Amino acid sequence: MDCTTVSLDSICERIGDGIHGTPSYDENGEYYFFNGSNIVNGSLIADNGTKRVSKEEFIKHKRNLGPNTLLLSINGTIGNVARYKGEKCILGKSAAYLNLKSKVDRNFIYFILRSTNFQEYLKNANGSTIKNVSLEMLRNYEFEMPLGDTPNKIGNILASFDKKIEALESINNNLDQQLKRLFKRLFTDNTSLSLGRLGDVCDVQKGLSYKGEGLTKDGIPMINLGNVVPGGGYRQDKNKTYSGEYKQKNIVKPGDLIIANTDMTYERIILGSPLIVPDYQGDILFTHHLFALRDVKLPKSYLYYYLRTDDFHGLCESSANGTTVLAITKEDVLDAVMPIPPTDLLNQFTSVADPYLAIMSTNDKECKQLEELRNYLLPKLMSGEIDVSTLGMPN
Repeated sequence: MDCTTVSLDSICERIGDGIHGTPSYDENGEYYFFNGSNIVNGSLIADNGTKRVSKEEFIKHKRNLGPNTLLLSINGTIGNVARYKGEKCILGKSAAYLNLKSKVDRNFIYFILRSTNFQEYLKNANGSTIKNVSLEMLRNYEFEMPLGDTPNKIGNILASFDKKIEALESINNNLDQQLKRLFKRLFTDNTSLSLGRLGDVCDVQKGLSYKGEGLTKDGIPMINLGNVVPGGGYRQDKNKTYSGEYKQKNIVKPGDLIIANTDMTYERIILGSPLIVPDYQGDILFTHHLFALRDVKLPKSYLYYYLRTDDFHGLCESSANGTTVLAITKEDVLDAVMPIPPTDLLNQFTSVADPYLAIMSTNDKECKQLEELRNYLLPKLMSGEIDVSTLGMPN
């Protein structure tokens, strides 16, 4: 495959980032204020903590984003990539934008940014506690660009996997939103419910404090802070594997609940966010930046959606200690005040939530299989090892 060496700077009209300051927020505004942590699984995601701004504020701080724009997280959580899809938003400083030249295939460059080579390059970013990728570092990145229409063919083949994944994720998001509304109606807005402590219905346990040399390619799956989606959920693309020593108390099993006890993001929206442990075979570890819920006395589906409420996140924020890195203690979590519903209301919720979560889990597994196949093809297509003319489009 014939190629030429190019830099990101040479194929972009402009590489920039968002505002280096705080806009005036407007809770009724129609424009989101997105930062790097809002770039999740190839898309811009608004969650409960995402701020809004007015049209006037948008005009003041807008960037020239369009159909040939890619977005990249460059501060704190680095290396997440998304295609801009016309979202009404302004950007913060932890999100960079790359406006590609008109003849450059956006799908191809999207996968260049997701490639192992580029992600390894980003590990040279400055910062000890919170990493930061400079715009100069982005502009200087060089890679091999195939000649002719090969980038377009490669981009389209790989993007077809993303379309299927996005369709499944859209189904999951719809089911998730339905459950959030049901939870709010049955519990959050129900002022007649008795209150108790989270510690009345479960205990929490901190995960493994591991050594870096224990991280290997062929070890045991280890859920870490990077797996936590702001506001709740599991990110498969941030998995780590570990081959060092561990104890039984460091193990979780599929279906267990985990919450983040640490937050290193600029926007402070990871703290307290939960995830449901996915269905892996064998032992599954979790790190010391996370708490696992133990001895749970209420349905896990109920607790999962409680842990995603503004009330719980607010309690975590108000209890947190630290400046650059925020942290909450076991006692902070166990002292959280929560509604304790009667059995009939719990059954009403779980009769809907449990089947929905099962569907979402099945869809997640299919997404994982598609991602694995796409990631297998990615380096082989980029290197020319697989001739694009021999591949059809996936169903």
